[in-house]
Amino acid sequence: MALTEEESGVLSQLEGDALVAFGRAYLRRGLPDPQPADEEMAAEIRGVFALADSRDGAPAAVRAATSPAGGSLLETNTPDLPFLVDSVGEMLAARGLNVVRDTHPIIGMERDATGHIVRVGDPRELPSESVMHFEVDRRLDANELAELEDAVRDVLGCVKRVVADFKEMEQRVERFAEEVDDDDEAAFLRWLLEGNFVLLGVVGGGPNLGLARGDVPDGTGVRVGKTAELSPVHRRTRMDAVTLGGIGRVIGLFTSRAYAQPASSTRTTARCSTTTRRPGSTSSCAATSTTS
Repeated sequence: MALTEEESGVLSQLEGDALVAFGRAYLRRGLPDPQPADEEMAAEIRGVFALADSRDGAPAAVRAATSPAGGSLLETNTPDLPFLVDSVGEMLAARGLNVVRDTHPIIGMERDATGHIVRVGDPRELPSESVMHFEVDRRLDANELAELEDAVRDVLGCVKRVVADFKEMEQRVERFAEEVDDDDEAAFLRWLLEGNFVLLGVVGGGPNLGLARGDVPDGTGVRVGKTAELSPVHRRTRMDAVTLGGIGRVIGLFTSRAYAQPASSTRTTARCSTTTRRPGSTSSCAATSTTS
């Protein structure tokens, strides 16, 4: 892809094949608007490259600092995973931080035996890594920056755990569908796996997976409710909980596709009562659903 004169001016400030290639990938979507000075943009690229180069096999590299614009910046480097951008963005919003600029390219990187970057290229040909840069409008003090780094590491760790356990979570839900006695309940569980539910955790059938905690619930039947805890992954909202008495529990988030489906496509019967909820409890809604 041809570079603009302004992008070429930024790259001319960089030295070394790997850093220049990293800069090209970082600017793939163009320069920010308003455009920083060439030297300032080049310094940003050098800083993010240095952060990624120093990760040294760790799950994530995270840096929060004062930005040249006067606010604060947050930068991360991890292997490429789903949910990274939205999870961190939602966490920043929950802390009252307004993002004024962000960039999050996926970059192919080859590392040597010591973990340092030796080649940068197409993420379809080299191990793909995520680089994220957020700028917020509030200037944080040193303690707030350190707290922000810790919070981001926690979120990235949750994303990593959910993604690592995803296949096993799918297999567990399929096994639950085979274990329930009711055909409608089995169909509902399989419907979850058809792009209608973001799996975030599973209790039952083995060690807890993803974000799930606790033991197999008592009782019988399928109950659908909400957790007291907010999801740190994807959307920062109370998680949906599908409880299967005596079998297990599935937590996650119903997708927009699930909410958009008409009743003729997803037939659901439910009985709900308003109750006082204690932390960790779910709403008293029991539901079965089948797809047509």
